[in-house]
Amino acid sequence: TLIFPASPLKFVGLDWTADHGRDLYLSGSAREDVVTDLVNTGSNTIKLDMHYYLNRRTMEIVSSDGNIPAMPAEKLVSAGNYFKERGFSVVLHLYIGTLNDAGTDRGPAMFMNDIDNPDAFFNSYIPLLKNVSSIAQSMQADVFAIGSEFGIITSDHRENWQAAIES
Repeated sequence: TLIFPASPLKFVGLDWTADHGRDLYLSGSAREDVVTDLVNTGSNTIKLDMHYYLNRRTMEIVSSDGNIPAMPAEKLVSAGNYFKERGFSVVLHLYIGTLNDAGTDRGPAMFMNDIDNPDAFFNSYIPLLKNVSSIAQSMQADVFAIGSEFGIITSDHRENWQAAIES
């Protein structure tokens, strides 16, 4: 069963992670710059991204440097807590891009209209989802966003997604 908030979420924010990259998670001065930017734009929310990549040949999900998790959990939780302590809402977004057949070039997943082996994909995705959802809970993220990059994969495999979310 999917549960929705009783009232709509009132977030105003921009995606600052693209411009600040790993510094946002590791550097106090980068975080201070983001707070200044958020305040100056009237934002009340920050989106923190966790990027992973799907090798469509093997259906294995890896981080850009081959590690799981892509960013140490304590660094993500620290970043989330930093912004929460300053009054911002936090959205943790798990994003899965794709690798080419050689497993080297990264690209967006927006073109992924289907997966050849849904069982293999979800066998790789569910452990990652469990790991990242525990990070979202630890930082008390207001929203944990998944699946936004997959196109019709989300509607064509509804049972798999429900099982993944319930896990």
